[in-house]
Amino acid sequence: MSAALKGSERSDRPMIRSFPSRPRNPVAGARRVPWCVSTLLIALWAAACESPVAPAACGPLPQVTVNVGETSSVAACFNDANGDMLSYTAASSNPAVATASISGASITVTGIAPGNTTVTVTASDPDGLQGQSSFAVMVPNRAPQPRGTIPNVTVRVGANATVDAAQYFSEPDGEALTYAASASDGAVASVTVAGSTVTGTAEGKGGATITITANDPGGLSATQSFRLTVPNRPPAPVGTLQPLTVEAGQPATLDVAASFIDPDGDPLTYTAASSIPAVARTSVQGSVVTITAQGPGTTTVTFTAI
Repeated sequence: MSAALKGSERSDRPMIRSFPSRPRNPVAGARRVPWCVSTLLIALWAAACESPVAPAACGPLPQVTVNVGETSSVAACFNDANGDMLSYTAASSNPAVATASISGASITVTGIAPGNTTVTVTASDPDGLQGQSSFAVMVPNRAPQPRGTIPNVTVRVGANATVDAAQYFSEPDGEALTYAASASDGAVASVTVAGSTVTGTAEGKGGATITITANDPGGLSATQSFRLTVPNRPPAPVGTLQPLTVEAGQPATLDVAASFIDPDGDPLTYTAASSIPAVARTSVQGSVVTITAQGPGTTTVTFTAI
């Protein structure tokens, strides 16, 4: 079966229909939008429709150790999937131990007192979404330190020597110190402490080492020592002995205990000697001196307390 074709048309040629590049009846004042601009508008529209994503930390921040009065710096690192500009804040969980401040993405930690705290860094994007990262801060407790040297002292029995211990110790963390003291020989010196004032009292002649210990609230300590010497002072005469007349063959006795005193309170022993034994001889029993006349004349008897 066959069909007739009009003109020169062939049945095996595809039918192509063309479209005009502009409307046949354009609206007055309308302008054609270039293809590249249309693509850009579509991209911007797609970006505006993206779901906001909160900032995320790059990784964990390292622990910081900082001494009282010193500072340490840490760099904050966050990623923002939307490419937004981020702002940062930093806060310490215990500002009494350490404080935190931030400039840009640089965190400055300042040690205030021994202890531990946590610093939390918050990154915020323009939409109010936030991400956080924290790190531990340790402010170590440092021991007190001796300062200078406590001078040795010489004190008579019954007298006191005082030392202000606060002048001879320093505390690098600025903490308040408490003090204790002891004597190496309690028979020579006793010690009392009131606040930072250490008082050594001479109890008997000799020498003793006084050791002062300064303790901080964390239990660390430092010590300083000085030597307390109690000298042995000689006995001293009291009053004046009156001349004594003794008949030949008749002994006379004299108790010389009241004629001497020992400033240190030590017990005394006594001796007596005649300058001319042919006139008088002496003997001693305790503090009692016996004088026995040997012949006529005058002699001088000297008593010695030791």
